[in-house]
Amino acid sequence: MKILITVAVLALGALAYMFFSAPDAGTARNTITLSDATLVETTNLPTPTGQNTAPPQAVALQTTELQDATADPDATTIYLSETVSLPLPGSAPTANVRHTIPIEEIRRGCFRQDCIPSVDEPEFISPAEADELLPPDTIGIALSYKSVGRFYPFPMLETHEIVNDTVAGDPLLVTYCPLCGTGIVFRREVGGEEIEFGVSGMLWQSNLLMYNRANNISDRNLWSQVLGEAVVGDRAGEELEIIPSDIVRYQTWRANTPGGEVLTTGFARDPYGGDYFSVARSFNPNFDETVSPLVPTAYVYGIELNGETKAYPREALPIGITSDIVGGETVSVMKAADDTVIITDESGAIVPDVEGFWFSWIAAHPETGLWTNL
Repeated sequence: MKILITVAVLALGALAYMFFSAPDAGTARNTITLSDATLVETTNLPTPTGQNTAPPQAVALQTTELQDATADPDATTIYLSETVSLPLPGSAPTANVRHTIPIEEIRRGCFRQDCIPSVDEPEFISPAEADELLPPDTIGIALSYKSVGRFYPFPMLETHEIVNDTVAGDPLLVTYCPLCGTGIVFRREVGGEEIEFGVSGMLWQSNLLMYNRANNISDRNLWSQVLGEAVVGDRAGEELEIIPSDIVRYQTWRANTPGGEVLTTGFARDPYGGDYFSVARSFNPNFDETVSPLVPTAYVYGIELNGETKAYPREALPIGITSDIVGGETVSVMKAADDTVIITDESGAIVPDVEGFWFSWIAAHPETGLWTNL
């Protein structure tokens, strides 16, 4: 993938983001856009006003010889900052940092790295045993991978958010962000290297920021769950492969998956009391309820194809097959009676989707289209 890199050398103050602290006024930072090492444009990028930010101060500008990727719809803009101050230490480097999101949009979600412990040695029980623990309407992630069927109940994930799993011999990453309703499974390999993830304790657009564990902090990166890519660190712009999965009720999964396995973390708990958006709103995601065509927690299936993003509201989709055009290609959206949805392209290949709340999808993909049945 060609990459357009915008270089901004910034000196950030040591001001840390505080949990639920008051918003600061927006500032601007100077950037240089480069095309084949030739200065072609100088712009100011405004920081969103009314946000909880630590305003950076641009103190120098430098140029780097890079390819021009402005014509590539899959291009990712990468910034390079001389110094950054993250709300919590330890998950990514802070000097000469590559990043694809504005650093000032990152929020502190809890008091330290790994404050929410990932599950690194997952345990599974039979459906018969799970029947004693889970109500039939329990929602979770249903994974069918190489003849292995597993169910990851949301109540078991609420206080863990990440499972470093191995399924059919392959390293997989099962993730859940309660505030955003996003449950996504990834292959936890990058460049052929198996990596383990933890919870950074930070959020972007109210969404989980993961970090890859490594001995040296220079090898660690922050990864956005909703984007499925590294957003801060040397790997910024690199993507994780999404593994198809569904978010369904336990009774639906159990009926369709004889001989399956159910994740157990010992007990089920929801520390948010089900009021997820009230907490998510406290972290100031870029979402305006007053102009939104959907309520914040409307459930959508979001896809990206050939540089175009689109969301499909679950309640609006009819049972059966719906045809649409995304990124210049025809896609088929197949919704079953049990609310499971599969999206395929013209060749019949599955198009990976992100399932979760509408506010989270549009905050991370502000240019997204929205499918309607009108």
